[in-house]
Amino acid sequence: MSIEVRQNVIDVTVNVRQNGLAISLQPVIVRNGAEGGGIQSIVAGTNVEVDNTDPENPIVSAETSGSQTDVIGIYMSAATGELTAGDKASVPAPYDFTLNNFWIWVEVPPTEQSLVSDLKKAGVSVTTTKAAIDADENSSLTGTAPVLTGNLNFLKGSLLTPVLVQTGAIETGQNLIMYLEVTKI
Repeated sequence: MSIEVRQNVIDVTVNVRQNGLAISLQPVIVRNGAEGGGIQSIVAGTNVEVDNTDPENPIVSAETSGSQTDVIGIYMSAATGELTAGDKASVPAPYDFTLNNFWIWVEVPPTEQSLVSDLKKAGVSVTTTKAAIDADENSSLTGTAPVLTGNLNFLKGSLLTPVLVQTGAIETGQNLIMYLEVTKI
C-alpha cells in the first residue's frame, strides 16, 4: 500500500492504492499555524488516522479493510473508426464485485440519434433501462442512466459482455468506453 500526500496551500489530498485498486478516502484537513508557523493540526476524514506524536512529522495512515469501491473501464471499440451495433468482446471480472452502476462515454459524440448500450452477465441483460448518450453529447451521465436488475454480484472470472444496441445516425460515435462502478466483495 502506498499513500501519496500533497499539500497545496492548506488543502491536502490523500490517494491510496493497494494491490492496484484505488481506495476512496475523505480528505485530510490541515490547519496552518499562525503567521506561517507550520502545521497546527491535522483532522482526519473517514478511514484516515493521523499520528501527530511528533508534530513536525505527522504520519497519515489509511484503514483499507471493509468495502472498497472501484471503477472498471471496458473499451467497447477501437480508438478510431465508426461504431457498429452488437455484442462486444466479453471480458472476465478481475475480482469478485457487486455492480452498483455503469455509464458510457464516447470521444466523438453520436449525431442524429442516441447511442444506446447494455451490459450482459452470462448472456443475460442486467438492465431494464439501457444507458444512452444523447445525440451530440459525450456521456450517458447527461443522457439516460441504466436501471439495473437481477443478480448484480460477479465472481472473479465471470464474463461481462458490453452491448452496443444503437449507434448515432450520421456520426456513429468513436472511442466508446463503458465504466462499471463496483464494490469489491
